[in-house]
Amino acid sequence: MRYETEINPIKRRRASLGLSQKDMADRLGITQSQYSRVEKLKTDPEKYINRLAVIFGCEPEEIFGQKIMNEIQRDFLNDPSKTQAMHFEETKLDSVYLDVRGWFSKQQFNDFVSDVQNGFVGIKAWKEEQESDEFKQRQAEALKNWDGVSPAVEMPPKKGD
Repeated sequence: MRYETEINPIKRRRASLGLSQKDMADRLGITQSQYSRVEKLKTDPEKYINRLAVIFGCEPEEIFGQKIMNEIQRDFLNDPSKTQAMHFEETKLDSVYLDVRGWFSKQQFNDFVSDVQNGFVGIKAWKEEQESDEFKQRQAEALKNWDGVSPAVEMPPKKGD
């Protein structure tokens, strides 16, 4: 299960009760679309604050109160999940797509940056190999020997292997 910290107090309270946006909308007498806007604070929730308090079992001032904000901050600071991924693309050799999320120590971050830098070195070497005459000759030999049936062809070994 993926651990995810919910930082929206209304959504957090709804999710903790196991209610969907549709459930909330029905209880408030509005459409799911309208409720979504309330939850995302695109519509001022003040109009619904008393009914939300009843649904959530708290006082109206507690919906956005210090207690829940402290819980959200505590969960955010203690979130154990980490994502670190990189993707290099043959058509964009001078770029890398990164997905980095979570709390990382300085050393963990430095290690990740080093991995990204090594990725650039590796992709450059791969591209140079693809463009080498030796590689093209090995590839042509493998295609010449391919029986047209086998799903994979083993490349002849490089010189010195």
